Formats: sequence, C-alpha cells, structure tokens
Amino acid sequence: MCAADFFFSGGRKAPRCPFLGRMPGQSACHRQTLGRRTCRAGRTDPQGESLWQSPNFLYRPAGPRRRAGSNASEGIRHRKIKNAITKREVIKMNHIDVERLSATAEAAKNDPTSRFLPFSVNLTWEDGTRNRAVIRDFSPLTLAEPEAFGGENEGPNPVEYLLTGAIGCFSISLELILSQRGIKLNAYHATITGKVDMAAFFGYIDGERGVQGITLHASVDADAPQDEIQDAIHQAWSHSIVLNTLKPTIHVVSE
Repeated sequence: MCAADFFFSGGRKAPRCPFLGRMPGQSACHRQTLGRRTCRAGRTDPQGESLWQSPNFLYRPAGPRRRAGSNASEGIRHRKIKNAITKREVIKMNHIDVERLSATAEAAKNDPTSRFLPFSVNLTWEDGTRNRAVIRDFSPLTLAEPEAFGGENEGPNPVEYLLTGAIGCFSISLELILSQRGIKLNAYHATITGKVDMAAFFGYIDGERGVQGITLHASVDADAPQDEIQDAIHQAWSHSIVLNTLKPTIHVVSE
C-alpha cells in the first residue's frame, strides 16, 4: 500500500520511457534461484513453481509438460507444431500484454512511420445540447448539458469527458508502468475533481475560463515497496498524454 502526497507543478524532467524496459520475466525485481523464480520477498507458490506460472501472475507455459517414456519426443513434436500454427504465447501481467507494449515502444523508437499515432472522433448534433460522438467501432457516446446550461441532462457534459480523459490516461499509464516492472496490482481507485469560474465563463469578469484546481486522488495497492510505487506514479504523471496536453498544475494525491 502506498501512502504519500504529491504536488506536480510541471518543469520536471521526464524519466526514461518505462515501456522500453525488460520483460517481467527478465525484470530485476525477480531473480532465478535453484531453478525457480522468487519474487522480491523471496516467495514461491506451495508447489514450488515459478510465481510467473502461478494463477496470481496469469502466465502459463504453452503446451503440456514433457512426458516420460517412449512417447516423450512425439509429444514435444506435436507441441511445437501446435505452437507454430496458433497465436504467439502471450506474457501478461495484470491482464496487460506487456510483450506487445514493449514491441510498440520499440517500433516508435526505430521506425519513423510508427512514430505518430493518429486519433479522431466524429460528432453529430442530434437535438438541443445533445450530441453523439463516434469513436472507432465502439458504441456512440452522448454529450449533453444539465438543465442549468439549457439542456435536459441526457448525458455527461464535455468538461466531465475532459476529466474522464485525464484520469483515465493517468491511471492506464500507471497500470502499464507497474505491469512492465512486473508489479502485481491488487486494487486501484482514483477520483478527479475540478472547478470552473462561471462569472468568467459568462463574461461578467475577466478571468480563467478553463477548468481550474484539478485534483487527482489515487489509491494504489500493489505488491511493491512504497518508494517504487511512488516512482511509478511520478512516471505515470510525466508520461500521460492527456495531462501533458492540458499542461495544468495538477495536484495528485496517492495512498
């Protein structure tokens, strides 16, 4: 459990990309001991198998175990054929495909054509303040306004979607970083708040019309020392695409 307060005001040098690190099975936080991997705390499962092969780490070696006797070589031959024609063996941590994540990071590093990833949203006005947004092949999203803004409260308003994007981008960045480091995430919850100066919005006074006082409160329960979780939080903040786009002073609190 991580418990600490952070205040990020920008200007901090971004650390090295956390997504170009080693695979979880090669992570420095896991070491090979007597043919079995043990975690940082030296734990193995009751059967003595690798923790990466236990249900908690969501990884299983492909194919059956080698069988003793005359049929052993035949079983290995069939397993190789099966692995060759099926999809690649997926190494996951917290249900995240860290191998593919690392491959994406490497492609962005080495292939200029993979450097820029385009995004797009299509929006259609329906009625009143109700609009429909379509993103890729997902179900349409409804954007609207509450009664106080002339709407009928038919869906979240754009400010709420903005905050959703901010908290979602930070949270997923943190989840990716923890998984890339081979850290098991047990539970996570976050809340984000902000406020708008309505007098400035309506033009009665000069002032900031954007969202102010954005505060993100995150609760992280992970199998890692507190200082390592804190470092992952700092990296998630500095690598979050949405937070870097908004560039506000953001108060991030974690526990």
